[in-house]
Amino acid sequence: MPRSAKAHLNYSVMKGARNDLETRLASNKIALELAPQWPMASVYYADTLCRMHRAPEAIEHYKRGFSMGPNDLSLIALGLQCLWDEKMLVSGAPLRDELEALKDEHPGSWLDYLVRDILENGEKNNGVDPKQRPRGYNEGPKDG
Repeated sequence: MPRSAKAHLNYSVMKGARNDLETRLASNKIALELAPQWPMASVYYADTLCRMHRAPEAIEHYKRGFSMGPNDLSLIALGLQCLWDEKMLVSGAPLRDELEALKDEHPGSWLDYLVRDILENGEKNNGVDPKQRPRGYNEGPKDG
């Protein structure tokens, strides 16, 4: 289905599970072009960039996706964890201030909660609280 954003996103996930990040990025880009208002398309595109160690390029796409879907727990946790892993949320990093401002635009949302939590407890949790963290590719169900 060449004009289906969902099909391209599903294909990208399958390629990501096989560690083919170049193909994942290309397919994510098509999904984003087909559905620019779909939070998942923005976040998955950003997440691919982040996993390719191109986190600075991912930031605007993450912020856009988070803003469009401030209550999408899984998408936000996915993005924040990669940003944490890529050391983009270390103390003094400009992104911390940007995320603070973004969360303040969505009080009471998952975005608000998860950003606050990772900034306050990221060191202790090694990123997103494990109970909120998305599973990785090829992992079984979460415990507890």
